[in-house]
Amino acid sequence: MNADFARTLALLRQEKGISQRRAAEELGISQALLSHYENGLREPGLAFVRKVCDYYRVSADYLLGRTLDRDGAVIDAQELCDASEEKESLKGSVAATLQKKLLVNSASLLFELLGRTGSREAVNAAGRYVSCALYQLYRMLHRAAGGKERFFALGGAPFDAGAVDAEMRLARVDFARALDALAQEDDALPVVDAAVLADTHPGLTQSLTQVLHNTEEETVILLEGKSLQEKLEVQEERVQKQKQTIARLEKECIELQNRDARGLLLLLEYQYASKDYERCRETAEHLKYKTDFLKIEGNIEHPSELARYEGIVSALAEKS
Repeated sequence: MNADFARTLALLRQEKGISQRRAAEELGISQALLSHYENGLREPGLAFVRKVCDYYRVSADYLLGRTLDRDGAVIDAQELCDASEEKESLKGSVAATLQKKLLVNSASLLFELLGRTGSREAVNAAGRYVSCALYQLYRMLHRAAGGKERFFALGGAPFDAGAVDAEMRLARVDFARALDALAQEDDALPVVDAAVLADTHPGLTQSLTQVLHNTEEETVILLEGKSLQEKLEVQEERVQKQKQTIARLEKECIELQNRDARGLLLLLEYQYASKDYERCRETAEHLKYKTDFLKIEGNIEHPSELARYEGIVSALAEKS
């Protein structure tokens, strides 16, 4: 296991608001052993990892720190495979994937921090503000794509006159008031130190930092009144950085797929050895779509990963 597992295991328990003793009892182990797991002093077996996933309702990938999504979603290599084919600019689908990840991760961190304040006013105001921004962008897209105005309850005239802008500004005022009220209380506001956030939420913090940087960069260009040519040069530099990011993500995705396939193979072998044939068949079905990432080299003494997978599948078929 890695340090991410120990940290995530402890954070999930704290998030659930239960003691170490209670968690240990419900997971069927001693408190001392759970303490060792949470502090990275011991490594658990696959059976315990599976039990923890069910207990906290998260995926093994999330538990191991391989993805920020609790359901185990990661950026597919297929979503990034066309990046190198575009020589002049990023393809829309790839750029959209990156922007979505940046904004979703940033919003997740923002609302997690707001949730720690316990202020419903702050959370609701922030939600209204972000919702207004999304509403305006989607309505503009809907209109440009030829959508019917009657789809919206708010008429076109008040929308064009800035009704949603007004609600957005009001939400910002309410947000400021809620934060001001929290500032009057002791320790009501969350810790926002960059080093602390980077340690507790590395992926989310990285996305938020990138969003902040991009926004400030565009704002500085606006304030300094740079020429169109200068702005294009800055944007071209950003495109090059994004291409480098995509190349790195593509490489990481392939590595994740390799590790995921081998992890599933180990789980498959463990389940088969434990005679847990029902779960074994489920794992084999998942692994079926990842066999391209299994090694095919091997010999009689040390069968290849693919041969090991095929051997178990054949054995399962005989037991049907």
